[in-house]
Amino acid sequence: MLLNHHKVKLCIPAAKILEVMTTKKCLQKFNLESVEKLGDSFLRYAISIQSFKSYENYHECLLNIKKNKIISNVALFKLGCAHKIQRFIRNVPFYLKVLTIPSENPQVYNLTKISC
Repeated sequence: MLLNHHKVKLCIPAAKILEVMTTKKCLQKFNLESVEKLGDSFLRYAISIQSFKSYENYHECLLNIKKNKIISNVALFKLGCAHKIQRFIRNVPFYLKVLTIPSENPQVYNLTKISC
């Protein structure tokens, strides 16, 4: 588990958040696969640093085994399910007339043109 005792302000653009919540099935120019490799690399790096700091006396091989268990697809899947992250992933095409806001209880809004 990564522990961060420093408060860091992050300014993440809404477009980037939408990108990481959108799959290829949405038929958009952007999708989560474009940042997946970067995210995987960051996780490997962060877990390696944290493991090295937490288990300074462990052999490199043992640290590598620990890291691989933490960032395995199964472990990440279980973590995502535990935090109910799947409710935020968009997996169907966007339609301009209907808006579904990703959440635990998604609500569908019909958008109509407002005429003056």
